[in-house]
Amino acid sequence: MQKKCNIMEKSVGQVEKNVSASFAYVKKDMLMLNDAFSDLHDKMQHLSLNHAMLLEEIGKLRHEMAKKVEKKVDKKVVVKKPVAKKVKAKKKDDLTKVEGIGPAIKKLLWKNKIETFKDLSKTHVQELRDILDKKGSMFKMHDPSTWARQAKLASQKKWNELEKLQAKLQGGVKLEKKAGVKKKPMTKTEIKIPKNKEIKKIVKETVTYE
Repeated sequence: MQKKCNIMEKSVGQVEKNVSASFAYVKKDMLMLNDAFSDLHDKMQHLSLNHAMLLEEIGKLRHEMAKKVEKKVDKKVVVKKPVAKKVKAKKKDDLTKVEGIGPAIKKLLWKNKIETFKDLSKTHVQELRDILDKKGSMFKMHDPSTWARQAKLASQKKWNELEKLQAKLQGGVKLEKKAGVKKKPMTKTEIKIPKNKEIKKIVKETVTYE
């Protein structure tokens, strides 16, 4: 009986040791689990904080984008119209300052794009003669041989030289000085009286000339 009691005591003691050892392992596992949960909790808090910061940044970016879109919508597109360059009208010179050119010839030259002294100085004598010939006999009778030279002096504002040159001209033509030769007055037989048709033609051309 005593033996049985001892065996039972040993068995109970062994069981207690086993249970105690088992609880020790469980406790150890529980502590490890607790540490794991604590670490996981810290990581979750960290992720939660990062998530909150990201949401805040996204909110700021959306706000800035909304402002830019509003500015683009409000901003009116102003199309600048090309400014037309003002073309200054070419100033016409008073070509009657050229000896041999009267008001009618001046207007005729203007119509043919000869508007300034510079234009006239560069125009060939034959071209001037063609312009006069086309207008009729009242214009054809003029001699433009010195007009370009006079116009050149006028364009250079050499008025004194122009005045000296014009003193040697009569109707724009050089005076021919022949020493000792005097022109005889025309006799009645030399004077030609124009017929009625010729008189009408001259009158008509005179009106056109003016």
